[in-house]
Amino acid sequence: PATQIFTPEWIVEYMVQNTIGRIYLDNNPYAADDLKPKWKYLVDQEQRDDDHICHFDNLEDLRFADLGCGSGHIVGYMFEVLFDLYLYEGYSRREAVEHILKENLTGVDIDQRAKQLATFALLLKACQKDKSFADAKVMPNILDMPDPFADDKANEDNIIREQCSHFILGSDTTVLNEMVEAVKLMDNAKTLGSIMKFNISERTRNILQVRLEDYEQQDIISDDIKKMMPYVRVILALTQKFTALVMNPPYMGSGKFNNVLSKYVKDNYSKGKADLFAVFMLVAKDRLVPNGKYAMINMQSWMFLSSFEQLRKDLLETMQIDSMLHLGPRTFDELSGEVVQNTAFVVSNINDAHELVCSGVYYRLVDGKNCADKELMFLENRDGNVDGAKVYYPNVKQKDFEKIPGCPIGYWLSERFFTAFQYGESLGNIVYPKQGLATSDNNRFLRLWSEVNSQKMMIDMHRESIFNCDKKWFPYCKGGTFRKWYGNREYTINWYKDGLELKNTEGAVIRNSDFYFLEGLSYSDVSSGSFGLRYYGYGFVFDSCGPMFFPSDSELSVTDLLAVLNSVVANYFYKFLCPTMHFTQSSVAKFPVLFVNKGIEKRNAKI
Repeated sequence: PATQIFTPEWIVEYMVQNTIGRIYLDNNPYAADDLKPKWKYLVDQEQRDDDHICHFDNLEDLRFADLGCGSGHIVGYMFEVLFDLYLYEGYSRREAVEHILKENLTGVDIDQRAKQLATFALLLKACQKDKSFADAKVMPNILDMPDPFADDKANEDNIIREQCSHFILGSDTTVLNEMVEAVKLMDNAKTLGSIMKFNISERTRNILQVRLEDYEQQDIISDDIKKMMPYVRVILALTQKFTALVMNPPYMGSGKFNNVLSKYVKDNYSKGKADLFAVFMLVAKDRLVPNGKYAMINMQSWMFLSSFEQLRKDLLETMQIDSMLHLGPRTFDELSGEVVQNTAFVVSNINDAHELVCSGVYYRLVDGKNCADKELMFLENRDGNVDGAKVYYPNVKQKDFEKIPGCPIGYWLSERFFTAFQYGESLGNIVYPKQGLATSDNNRFLRLWSEVNSQKMMIDMHRESIFNCDKKWFPYCKGGTFRKWYGNREYTINWYKDGLELKNTEGAVIRNSDFYFLEGLSYSDVSSGSFGLRYYGYGFVFDSCGPMFFPSDSELSVTDLLAVLNSVVANYFYKFLCPTMHFTQSSVAKFPVLFVNKGIEKRNAKI
């Protein structure tokens, strides 16, 4: 329940229209005039060649799913779109409903109650479309996770092996072993859900499919077979290759994973281990047919934060972002005190998208006051910016994102911004970014300047005077509130006899002591304002919350560096590099520095 968020209707329509709808129109461009007026959230995209379109022969061949379907909000609208397509192609209402439920649509969820609600919702829609369907034998293919197969853990392997052998009506060792391992994995199905990977061959899958269909046609089925059928249905669903997936996956940071989930994610989805929604992005990629599409609404953090860098690189190199609604905050209006910042997007499984340099369409809706306002911004600017708004960003080449260290999704940035990263030198290459100490007991080791007897304080700011002196208190850089250029010189630290007492204190962490007392620049690692550096001369010890930069080249002036990094231009870069206003050293160190005396005249045509 903690991970369930109800998706706004218009965002569901955007995701479904740009997956199911787009795939259909790619194959049937003649239908655009008839269907596009019904799909007001459909985004126009550049024409792709025939090799990069997901082809199909008949509507019955299409496979669509929501692998975290909840109560069926998304699968319900998928049903609506598919029903319209069947009628458009001349199927009867009854045929349309039966094909959708039997062949086209799959929903999976961990929660049995969610499965029941989704099933009921689809049945109501089916009866709404065809009143006679109440007597039909076709049920929606909505699945939940079964309980562990065997209660007797000591004999679990034998029990499962016997039941599996009975189900497949044979003793093929390879098929039997693969099925047994798959069923055993589902001991943790209530925790892992749709992220489970079943290592079964296509041959094994085909045998399970045939056996299941045979049993479903029989009037009398043994209890042993009935017990096995839910496990086989889940195995088949989670090894299916889908034409498109549309999801609002669960959001859960890795800190809330239990031991089972944490180990499984690290072993199988290491690039997405920071959050469960990122895991589902990898799941969606794995479950798509070539040129298939997935649409998702999740947290925007994957677009920028370093913990998702490998995920971004994988997506940018192996898939194509068709379109994106960058929603930001205030997307889910019903959430009291909402802090979630979202993005909704559609991705194509084009393996050579990286070489093709495909472009995508992006909509910047972060300034919308609420969900309805964001929708209006999108609709008004769907095909171009109006009234001076800067919402619509077409023809964005995702390969440009790779020019920025960490590959953040900076779709709104100018060509000159990307060029600066391409030709500039990263700040981390010309300075030593260093984090300071943590005392573990500030009340004991720190004092304000006004609290210290000046006779016991080291105030000579020449480094050669610091060592071998008998002073107890030394100036201390502790971060503090936002200030530029100078200031926040409020604290002193007990560094008597080179910090002897502090170094012998349990829990204290002494970092980068070789850089203590050197001239450098410091900043506050967390700020609600802009990025601001402050000058510190010789004589300061520095804190973990007041990290510092020290020039790595003796010819590099500290004050020149201070002037550049406190500029308006630099602040523009840092608003992008540090979107959460947490100025980590790794993010700050990505700032591109351009040197006049290092050949910048050769780059003037670009910058």
